[in-house]
Amino acid sequence: ARTNIAMFGYVSTARAVLARLIAPKYGQQRFHATHGVDTRPWSLADSRLPSESVGEAVNYEPAHTGVLHHMFRSLPFRHEDYHLVDLGSGKGRTLLVGAEYPFKAITGVELSARSAQIARDNISRNALRDDTKCSTVEVHCENAADFNVPEGNLLVTMYNPFFGQTFQQCVEHLHRAAVAEPARKIWLAYINPSLGESTLELSGYFQRVQQHRPIARNWTWSLWQHV
Repeated sequence: ARTNIAMFGYVSTARAVLARLIAPKYGQQRFHATHGVDTRPWSLADSRLPSESVGEAVNYEPAHTGVLHHMFRSLPFRHEDYHLVDLGSGKGRTLLVGAEYPFKAITGVELSARSAQIARDNISRNALRDDTKCSTVEVHCENAADFNVPEGNLLVTMYNPFFGQTFQQCVEHLHRAAVAEPARKIWLAYINPSLGESTLELSGYFQRVQQHRPIARNWTWSLWQHV
């Protein structure tokens, strides 16, 4: 309850306690109306992922904006020193919220060409927002297990996009990128960590330094640092 209050305030906490399903729907509708975008959930069939990737993929569901803002405000480093990379970026909700913070650059990595194009359209419609602090936002149609990792310090975010061997390969890929550029720092913010947290723990590549568990389980997020 204390975590939920810190993230969303007393009013939203009371709403979540009385009706868990009201708060996320309300936040989603308000976000769409304010920004004129479409980041609504949709299925794997809608996203038209390659057939060989469907087995370990998860239906697209955007992160709650309150969770994203809490995450970005809680980071133990300067936004200006990091490139934000969202893996499994879907329609771009995390990218749009991330643009309200002064990251060096923002990149979405999405395997579905259809989802990636919707994200680009959403970003284009919001390019001139008054609250934009990062104007360098791109979406790449790539596989998170072997995507082209940007140089420099990275904040990698995920909202439960995949599991199994794909998640394992993604973690190993990030580790290899860290080893190839020893001076850089890589942090991983994992929202709704229901399918891959044990993989991170067992890998030995990342150490959990923060964990926040509000009332709704899918609003949980944890922050990991490459070691």
